[in-house]
Amino acid sequence: MTLSGMLPWARWRIAALAGMLMLALGQPSAGGAPAALAQEGEFTFLPLPAGVADVLLSADGRFAAVTVVTFNQERGIPERVVFVVDVKTRQLQSRIALPAVSCCEFPVFSMSRDGEVIAVGGADRVELFSRQGARLLDVPLRDPTLNTALKVSHDGRVIVAGQSSGRITAFQRERSAPLWTVVTGRDLLDLTLSGDARTVAMVTPQAVLILNGSDGSVLGKIPFGPSFIVAMASSGQGNRLALAWKRDAWTGNVDRRLVVGLAANGKWLWKRTLQEGAFPLVQMDALGRWVAVGDAMGMQSALISGSGEVIWHSGTGRTAAAVSGDGRTAIAQDSRLEIRDPGGRRAIWQATLPGIARFMRLEGSTLAILGSKDPQGGLPDHLWFVQVGTR
Repeated sequence: MTLSGMLPWARWRIAALAGMLMLALGQPSAGGAPAALAQEGEFTFLPLPAGVADVLLSADGRFAAVTVVTFNQERGIPERVVFVVDVKTRQLQSRIALPAVSCCEFPVFSMSRDGEVIAVGGADRVELFSRQGARLLDVPLRDPTLNTALKVSHDGRVIVAGQSSGRITAFQRERSAPLWTVVTGRDLLDLTLSGDARTVAMVTPQAVLILNGSDGSVLGKIPFGPSFIVAMASSGQGNRLALAWKRDAWTGNVDRRLVVGLAANGKWLWKRTLQEGAFPLVQMDALGRWVAVGDAMGMQSALISGSGEVIWHSGTGRTAAAVSGDGRTAIAQDSRLEIRDPGGRRAIWQATLPGIARFMRLEGSTLAILGSKDPQGGLPDHLWFVQVGTR
């Protein structure tokens, strides 16, 4: 797919991410990953090829999947590389390398709650793998536009793929034929899937649409935007939606501040405007009590309660925030790490990372941190794991 064939928001996002990736092209790739992870004090780490990365954890924190969209200098092509790690044994379960549409795209992937099923998108097809790397499903997408969002249900049986054109397709793991397909006629920026696959929420530059998970019919609409850069997360039942976005990037007076909002039952509960940011990131706990918002460039992060109270907001330096399914929250300010209890105000664990944090996930007793040893590093090239507890 050429840049000229993409929708305007996709071209803008890829052009901006190209600048990020250029920081990494002169760096050596990690190449083949080790069978066992390395140890650095209390932190276990996996070296990564430099690129745009994301990490997911199983609900108990036992398994992790990390996807890096990078450029393979030896082969001269962009690719998506997926690593699956058994955090308990510190062993690499699998390494999957797939071609990429662009070297500058965000990773598009999802994982079941038990970590046994990993769905990988970001191309002209959806592929499902076991954590050992066995391919479980490989289905092409009929629409040639970019696959920009992908989610699996908690049990890993239902997969929903969204494309930039507004086409959404639902699949079942046991069959290659789609369960249903709908075309909204709108640019799709992100989507979420409730844990039981009963509802799908998709966001366009102008609205959030709530779809029936059984047939794709529209159940509701929430006014939104305008914006061309959005991240969305949902509670476990899908009844609460958290969004983080920047306002319309195509107007003459560009507002670079991030906006965070929480919606439920078809209406906005609150919205909060934060500082300037680049590419918003957002997480929510299973009950919708906490929203953790961040920025892909580490420019700012915040923790906001379900009632809209900003409990914590970052200062200067690189920063990240995360929230687990049970409501515990994590904060990173450069190399300083902190875990707070579900009330959000009391620190129950603290540590110093042997690097700079850029993005985090927290589940069970595992904190996963994407970052770099280089304080000035533009892209993550390390994935650290640490077991957290009260101390």
